[in-house]
Amino acid sequence: MAAAKTSARLTLFSSRYQPFDANAMPTGVIAPVAGTPYDFTKPVRMGDRLALPDVTQTVADGVRIPGYDTAFLTDGAVGQLRPAARIDDPDTGIVMVTFTTQPGLELYTDNINNQVKGRKGALYGNHWAISLETQRAADTPNHPNFTSAEVTPDRPLHEVTEYRFSTFK
Repeated sequence: MAAAKTSARLTLFSSRYQPFDANAMPTGVIAPVAGTPYDFTKPVRMGDRLALPDVTQTVADGVRIPGYDTAFLTDGAVGQLRPAARIDDPDTGIVMVTFTTQPGLELYTDNINNQVKGRKGALYGNHWAISLETQRAADTPNHPNFTSAEVTPDRPLHEVTEYRFSTFK
């Protein structure tokens, strides 16, 4: 199934990401995005990036499927509300900017291999949606170099995420 035809552009305010191993587990390494298919520091047309052969997600038993399911570390001070992502579509004029106090963001590009019937009979397939999920770094309990995700009565969780919508002027 072909990827959705879109002119939507994604920018992530992340200069680092978390590589995963062949079993889809974080390696514990924090790697720079520069020069990789994970570099969204400038607007990137999603349709172009999803067409790259090395943009894959590892699922069960090391099987690789096209798309992103990748953890990024958002630039700026953790705990302060700051931009994490921007997606805009020149065809519709719609803009969404994600702000968060969280350390990171998971980019997921709806990596499915079957079609789903939607409203008014519309069919949706591989890469027809995108998720921008603010979070702690993946697998934090097993990597002491990652920001702790432990929540206790003495360490309550309080984070803020805002999704702000607008249109091109």
